[in-house]
Amino acid sequence: MISGREGPCRIKLLHSCKGFDFGCSGFELLPDGAFVATTCIKYTDGPEKNSVVSTRFNIEQANAMLPGK
Repeated sequence: MISGREGPCRIKLLHSCKGFDFGCSGFELLPDGAFVATTCIKYTDGPEKNSVVSTRFNIEQANAMLPGK
């Protein structure tokens, strides 16, 4: 959200096999313009425990995934 308003799209970065958000996430803007999102998820089915996972991307990569691009 920017200024209390939603943007033009939402980006799903990761899929949690547990089915809900743990709410312990972080989102950083790096000096080079890249974003790093970090969260705690269960990223595989089975007996594995939760993991802390980070993903890095830039706005050009996000824009390339928009419909019609």
